[in-house]
Amino acid sequence: MKKLLFVLALVLSGCSYVPINRLDPAIEKIVMAVPEIKGHDTYYKLYIINPDGNKQLVPNSTLPGMIKNVKWANNGKNIIFYYEGPWHYLNEKEKGVYVVDENGENLKPILKDIYHFAVLPDSKTLIYRQSIKDYFVVNYDGTGKRLPQGEEINYLKIDVKGIRYYYSQDRSKMLWAELNNIYVSNKDLSGKWQLNKDAGYMNIRLYFNPMWDRRDNKIYYYLDHYSEFTGDNRGIMEINADGSGERMILGLEPLGIEFTGNYWYTSNLDISFDIFNK
Repeated sequence: MKKLLFVLALVLSGCSYVPINRLDPAIEKIVMAVPEIKGHDTYYKLYIINPDGNKQLVPNSTLPGMIKNVKWANNGKNIIFYYEGPWHYLNEKEKGVYVVDENGENLKPILKDIYHFAVLPDSKTLIYRQSIKDYFVVNYDGTGKRLPQGEEINYLKIDVKGIRYYYSQDRSKMLWAELNNIYVSNKDLSGKWQLNKDAGYMNIRLYFNPMWDRRDNKIYYYLDHYSEFTGDNRGIMEINADGSGERMILGLEPLGIEFTGNYWYTSNLDISFDIFNK
């Protein structure tokens, strides 16, 4: 009877997310920005996850406020991210794009008063949006500011509803998340199709920060999954580009990363990550 109920719970939950916590051989390391709630304040920490699934905290990376859109620099030694201080003592000088060494040293701002940015395929430059219509490209140290060229602007495609689109490496497809679903389309947004399966009865799945791997045959994203039958399940997911083979490769709880507070509050906190491939 217990076995039957367990199987039924898995069926109703739509999927059994068993974290592997041992990374694919092609993955060298992952950087994650993870929130920690202390009273009414939120802090973010940067973690590096190694191929064996063990984590290490980046020194000096616990910051009050919010960290989003964390990315590896081209050498895999520097981490780039958007930071915004907490609202109740927000200093405008703290708001913008920052870079820090993976050992926690040399934390410094690159760009001020901008939010949206993306790493370009050369892994040496960033494209960012200064206003609704103004886009620029700069080096990682903030020098060499210029206008985008060719298809560079497609790597930072954002619509009027704030949905962020991700260009595939071969420049033929777009990828994006609309909270409860992940979609893939042609680069002109035609031929849209849903990558994930429906959540199922009494389930809530929230999808964040999808990304292509370097060969465009796999997609990674962060999943916040709540089920009446299996409880909370949070972590980094991997799925083939055709929608098959979905699996959790990195669960937060087995890593010792836990959330406190109301579920509906913690589920709205942004958790960004980036994968550095060999």
